[in-house]
Amino acid sequence: SDKKQQGTGGDGRQLRLYVDSRSSAGHAVITGKCPKDKAWVEERGCNSFLRRTFKAHNPQEALVKKIAELYNTILFNEEDKEEFQMKIKSRDEDVESYNRELNRIQAEVLAGEESKRRILLRYIRAVKASVSLGEPGSEEYRNEVGTVGAGRIHLPESGLVDEDAYAIASILKNNVTIEEIQIRRNKIGDDGARAIASVLAERCALKFIDLRENRISTMGMKAIADALGRSERIHKVFVHP
Repeated sequence: SDKKQQGTGGDGRQLRLYVDSRSSAGHAVITGKCPKDKAWVEERGCNSFLRRTFKAHNPQEALVKKIAELYNTILFNEEDKEEFQMKIKSRDEDVESYNRELNRIQAEVLAGEESKRRILLRYIRAVKASVSLGEPGSEEYRNEVGTVGAGRIHLPESGLVDEDAYAIASILKNNVTIEEIQIRRNKIGDDGARAIASVLAERCALKFIDLRENRISTMGMKAIADALGRSERIHKVFVHP
């Protein structure tokens, strides 16, 4: 027979280990195609096992036992591979789910930013109309909030949050033309209420504030009440219905 019996494995790849039937050991041995593969065979004790088996009383039983062990190893590896593939699939599904959630959040953020942009434009028009004294070019703004000198900021149901309340409070400081703020049915909380309260006792023209149906708790109401105690100009402040 030929010294080297080579071929391809079940997956079509070239076999790297083969049987040498003309070995000086007196029986067929397993060897490798390259030094690295040969070293692997020796490290695993393949031929040492063959030497012991061929000298045994019942070599056939020993060989079958070893083959069973190898098939067990293959079975376990296939199960581990299947479990790993299932985990990869599950993680891919998780990644896809996270991507969908991320896209949803991004869409909500963009929608929120667009909403804030529209609110800001309305807010700018309201402020311009409030400080307008009748100069040309302000007619459109005055039509939204009232006549010349009406001094109103009218932004109900506009999705305003605490950050917007900070901006409004900044405009109100030292302003002598804005007398009324209508920001009912928004999303302003205690922080926004404190921001509004901070300007009530300062130099401003405010006389009427409507903060009803926002998200202001007793803490925010207390801040406003404390500020009103130091103000002589505010006539009405509505916080809750």
